Amino acid sequence: MDPKSGQKGKWLKQQMRNDEKTVRNKITLISFLCSIAVIWIHTHNLYSYGITAADTGLKAFVRELENYWTLVVGGAVPVFFLISGFLFFRTFEWSKLLDKYKSRFLSIVLPYLIWCTIYYLFFVFITNVPAISAHVSYGTYVFSFKNWIMALGPDCYYTLWFLRNLIIFIAITPILYLLAKNWLSLPTGLLVTIFLLVNSVIHLIDLPMGLDMYALGSYIAINHKGIEYYRNHNISYAGAVIMLIMLITNIVYRNDFTITVFFLAGWFLIDLIQINNPLPWWTTITFFYYVAHGMVLAVLEKALLMIGGQNVWFALFDYLFMPLITVFVLAVIASRLRKHDLLWNLLNGFR
Repeated sequence: MDPKSGQKGKWLKQQMRNDEKTVRNKITLISFLCSIAVIWIHTHNLYSYGITAADTGLKAFVRELENYWTLVVGGAVPVFFLISGFLFFRTFEWSKLLDKYKSRFLSIVLPYLIWCTIYYLFFVFITNVPAISAHVSYGTYVFSFKNWIMALGPDCYYTLWFLRNLIIFIAITPILYLLAKNWLSLPTGLLVTIFLLVNSVIHLIDLPMGLDMYALGSYIAINHKGIEYYRNHNISYAGAVIMLIMLITNIVYRNDFTITVFFLAGWFLIDLIQINNPLPWWTTITFFYYVAHGMVLAVLEKALLMIGGQNVWFALFDYLFMPLITVFVLAVIASRLRKHDLLWNLLNGFR
């Protein structure tokens, strides 16, 4: 055996490991940023602070800032759907379907049931304790088995509808696989993908929220194996320009098509920085940030509102910094929970 060919083979294997590490880090980084973006969506506080379209001065600035940034961060959940579809089918084979379902039961279904229960008990507590209920705007949550069962259904809490829809999409993945595979052999394959995106703009067909993005991620993973390893610095620079233009013109969260363009631009832009080394652990717990932030954010914002009243400066502080404070608090909580393996695995979906 030629020693040089052996060395080349080792180099290629090491390069493949490095490329895979880079891809995983990119997905982790994007997911982390999206989790912060989701918290920002729920920090929109104009109503709480009595800021209206008629206000001027600093209140008008806060209003425009929040409305602008909401259209930037609003694409976070569609991106989560796209990534979820891509990851499910990235290494998919029919022989792995049962294993995929088992892993998704632990990572999606079980945490969904647990967190629906936690949120249900949280709302029962804050709406039935007089000292607390006087400061919340929710109706009274009655503790009963029937109400708990209802809490697991379609009317689940606002942060958890994503998991509910994801469970539905995972259940129909065999159908999505067959459709996506057939798209490859048909000249209309690309048109079908484009139609799903265009449909998000003109709404010809009323699809479950997120299905088009999940299907797009599935299509890419099934029919374009290895595309996530592709790098091109010229495209990365172009991505930076595209993202800048989209931010200036405020067209990020107009529809799933613009969200996809923004995501792809960001995907290649990240290649301009080296992220081969493992990311800090607190950037990897995006699922926990997503499912747990609702309670922490609500408590922090309510406390700030009680302290400062409807003061516009408090509204600005709330919107600018509360998402970051919420992430910090959740990271501290997670650092404690991680010491209890079973509890942490149940809450974080065995990730």
